[in-house]
Amino acid sequence: MSESRHAARSLTIAISGDLIGMAFVLAQGIITARYLGAELFGVWRFSLAWVLTASAAIDLGLSTMATREIARDHSCAGSLLSHITGLRMTLGLATGAALALIGFHTAPSHSAGILLCIMCLYLLLSAPNIYLLVFRATERMLTATIINVGSRALALLGLVCAIRLHGGLIGVALAFFAALIATILLIALLLPPVARPLRIRIQPSRWKPLVIAALPFFAMNMLWEIYSRIDQMLIPYLDSMRGNGLYGIAVSITMNFQIIPTAISGFVYPWFTRRAANAATPPMHTASRILYRYLSIISFGSLVLVGLFGEDWIVLLFGNEYREAAGALLILTATLPLIALYAVNVPLLYALDRQGVVLKILLAGVAIDVILDLLLIPPMGYRGAAWATLATHAVFCTGTIVEAHRAVPGLDAWKHVARPAASAAGAAAVILAAAPLDFAPRLAAGAASYAILLLITRALTPQDAALFRDALRRGGSGISPP
Repeated sequence: MSESRHAARSLTIAISGDLIGMAFVLAQGIITARYLGAELFGVWRFSLAWVLTASAAIDLGLSTMATREIARDHSCAGSLLSHITGLRMTLGLATGAALALIGFHTAPSHSAGILLCIMCLYLLLSAPNIYLLVFRATERMLTATIINVGSRALALLGLVCAIRLHGGLIGVALAFFAALIATILLIALLLPPVARPLRIRIQPSRWKPLVIAALPFFAMNMLWEIYSRIDQMLIPYLDSMRGNGLYGIAVSITMNFQIIPTAISGFVYPWFTRRAANAATPPMHTASRILYRYLSIISFGSLVLVGLFGEDWIVLLFGNEYREAAGALLILTATLPLIALYAVNVPLLYALDRQGVVLKILLAGVAIDVILDLLLIPPMGYRGAAWATLATHAVFCTGTIVEAHRAVPGLDAWKHVARPAASAAGAAAVILAAAPLDFAPRLAAGAASYAILLLITRALTPQDAALFRDALRRGGSGISPP
């Protein structure tokens, strides 16, 4: 199988699975928001933001380090992951207890404090979840997709059961834990031979070298997690819990369209790592340019067809209570083209051992985000957080593009983004011209015009379709990348 067809096949499987998973996540968000209402949904998002940030802290960069090491040598998977799981479980117990104690007394509301204490159990129970990375690190994309879709389906099922039993906010949290445990069981069942069985080894003597090896990744992962969650940690204090709920809707919708860049980033990191270890720069060069274009097509399409129709989508899916979130949604969808580029640049830089530069870019971006949050949220509410997020993504994207081009000259990212961007601008003009029409006709006009303009500008070509069609077959002609 040719390099291009192998990459396209793996990416197609990953994206297909993540699209199905995205549908489950969106359904889960819709049901949760409608069931809880804006105020309690804000409480849920607040607690989740704190717990997931703490989870990134106790990871210590071990996930990224383990992905790199397993990609280079599959045989180390079982031993490495068992020791990391034991370390994460120990840290999760200590961190969870501390966060529960502090959070209960400092949360902006009593319900938020109680929920935060319960959600701290996630830090302990999620430790074995690290075994999930072995599937992508060893390029078992189909199995990873099965687990991804299965876990999303289980989470949705648990949520529906909690609502049927009138569990309220606590029931939603318990359903979250039930789905987590079921996912870990699924991972254990499908583990490849190199990682079997799923073990938890608590041997402190092994922890120091693991932590030292992971430290270069820790700061970057932690900064990125803080940046991703800081808005929903601050809005309840600087604005209101209801504002946090409205912002949570905009974030939830936008995050569904980050799934594809995230899936691709998860695949190309070990893929880039192996090529970098073998000094195989041409495949990295070709793959980066193809991904810039494909991800730009998806992200600009999401901006046009979701962001410009934000109010219509929110009312249709979440109800009139969340209508006000449309402005924040438009701003946040504007970050998607920036995230698409970042999703290619960062794995490339990691693979080339340029973590230090990425760390500096992240430090600058997080500092700007926190400062802008503190300045903009009090006068502008949750919309100020959306503007801060957009500005910070611009810093991330620009910095990583400049450094990626230094590391691998000739990537020409902007050339591959220009045609999808022009197509999106043309589609936006059509949508604005069709403003008197109802939602469905405007959406159809926007989608049709975007597809036509992609073909006219040659952002998409018949060769692209042939590449992915061929990638899905076991045999084939092995078409070269465009």
